[in-house]
Order: sequence, then C-alpha cells, then structure tokens
Amino acid sequence: MVVVDDQFVENKIKIEEKFGEQWDFCRCVLANDSLDRLIKKNVDLDEKFMKTFDEVDQKCKAFLVMSPNKTPEEREEHEQKIKKCLKAGKRR
Repeated sequence: MVVVDDQFVENKIKIEEKFGEQWDFCRCVLANDSLDRLIKKNVDLDEKFMKTFDEVDQKCKAFLVMSPNKTPEEREEHEQKIKKCLKAGKRR
C-alpha cells in the first residue's frame, strides 16, 4: 500500500505542475456529484455549466487519472470512501 501512496504523491506533483493545484478527494467527489445531479435533471449545458465542468476536470485530474481500484477489495474501499464524502457533504 505504501508504494501506491508514494506513487500517487509523485504523480500528483507531476499533475500539479501541468494542471495546477488539485482539490482533495472529497471535494472532487462532491463537485462531480453536483455536476452529475445537474445532468440527470436535464439542465441546459450552457457556458456556465461547461466552465464549471472544465474547472472540476482540471482541479480533479489527480483523482480522475489515477485509479488504484483494481481488485474487488480496492473497489469496495473506494466506494466506501465516496459514500463517506457524500454523507459528510450533506451535513454541511
């Protein structure tokens, strides 16, 4: 597990050099969830929406590009982490 974490940190530095500061995992989960809910409501994908989409895409590259969820256990752990973020986001 340490190798994955070290590799993630190393890759995140490279991503930040190219795309700028990256948001943390939960902020990315909440931002993507918000965009997903808007799409499901069939909102107009206007310039404002696309600008927000592009910002989320740029600020969450580290989590969108690198996904260590290869085993069923890793996928389950990832899903639990997402649920925890979403639950915490609803309490705000």
